[in-house]
Amino acid sequence: MTRHRKIEIWRWIPSPEACGPCESLRGDYNQCPSKPHPNCKCTCIKFDKQVNPRGKKSPYQTGFQMVSDAGYSGGMNTWKVAVTCMRYIGGGEDEEEPSDDSYEAGETYMGEIDIPSNNFDTSDPRYGEAEDRQEEILDRYARDLYENYCIGFA
Repeated sequence: MTRHRKIEIWRWIPSPEACGPCESLRGDYNQCPSKPHPNCKCTCIKFDKQVNPRGKKSPYQTGFQMVSDAGYSGGMNTWKVAVTCMRYIGGGEDEEEPSDDSYEAGETYMGEIDIPSNNFDTSDPRYGEAEDRQEEILDRYARDLYENYCIGFA
């Protein structure tokens, strides 16, 4: 069984070619900092969930950001998905279920995924189901990033 814990942090993720001022912003914030210059290609994503897969000492945090919105056109929405691998650093009384302060943030990996837009009006009863399906797709993509990059990281 997988456990989820709600978190709310903004993580500044410098682009690979980041300048000094952008690189110095790397980290977590209560709100997204302003971009330091007009041509900044760095990303600030809100992370709202920490996932603890049962039987593994390597949870991960997820953040999602819509990059392009097709609206009600029935087209595709593009999402950035970010996963931060968490490193087990010890502590906690129960080795099978370590406490939250038994981890530190490691590398963050990002990918993009296209998902069909939810073309239902919010008053339509199918709107909620479509939102749930979209969230499932994003969670599955985040889990795939975790399995590709974070397993063995701890």
